[in-house]
Amino acid sequence: MAVSLQNEPAARQARRDQDILTARRIDWRFLLPNPELKQVLLVGAAESALAAALERFCEALTVVEPQRLNQEAASLPQP
Repeated sequence: MAVSLQNEPAARQARRDQDILTARRIDWRFLLPNPELKQVLLVGAAESALAAALERFCEALTVVEPQRLNQEAASLPQP
């Protein structure tokens, strides 16, 4: 039990470090009028560092893979 108590500060520091690294993926929030992320749409890979960061810091994340977007755009009627 004493071993886990000794490692507890290190584990907390590791979590903090990971949170900082994750937050850096979305450090452009300062450009927004409100940096709190609510509903976010990501056109990109669902299994990416950016998607993980957004999932961690926003209220709701919708991910659309670029291939799906291209397929849907191709099916639209041409003007």
